[in-house]
Amino acid sequence: MEEISRRRVLRSTAAVAAVTPLLAVPAAATASEPRKPGSSESESTTSRENRDWTQEELKDRARVLEVGFTEDEADAWLLVNRAAAKVLSLPELHPSDRADWADAIHTLQNRLMLRPTYKKYRELGPR
Repeated sequence: MEEISRRRVLRSTAAVAAVTPLLAVPAAATASEPRKPGSSESESTTSRENRDWTQEELKDRARVLEVGFTEDEADAWLLVNRAAAKVLSLPELHPSDRADWADAIHTLQNRLMLRPTYKKYRELGPR
């Protein structure tokens, strides 16, 4: 197992900080849209319909929903994957770029994967 150093932590933090705004932009756009009174659609449903998921993304979405993700968590999962694909397609500026980005992306994915387990743990725990 690789040793955790300050440098590695700073790189990971910087990478996560760089990816986070990419994820916040779609969320901010849907949050600012006014909801029509009496509308039966939720904001989450509307935002999901506007993302034009590919067939592969829809299959991946179904898998994460099956393991316990909420609709919004599944959207976040796919947005992280889209951001990762976009970032990794950029020209490399430094030899460690790909490894740093992979580490940051995996950090976000791991945090999302932990959520269903933690929610279940809290449900089963003493109150």
